Amino acid sequence: KVPANWLISQAGFTPGYRLRSNAQAALSTKNVGAITNLGGASTAEVLELAAAVRAEVQERFGITLREQAVPVGFTWDR
Repeated sequence: KVPANWLISQAGFTPGYRLRSNAQAALSTKNVGAITNLGGASTAEVLELAAAVRAEVQERFGITLREQAVPVGFTWDR
């Protein structure tokens, strides 16, 4: 087993990473495997960040990450 946090970090994602400078969804500053809402992130913005992380890990390592959280009121695949 390879820890997801290690894969995410090795794929180039850093604590606090955002897709855009004004984004309200970011990787946690303490755990790159967690996404945090900085106060105004929409569901779409959180899903976009999750998809970007999954895609980069898949491309670099051929490993598909799966979410651990249980979605309520939406699906992970939009």
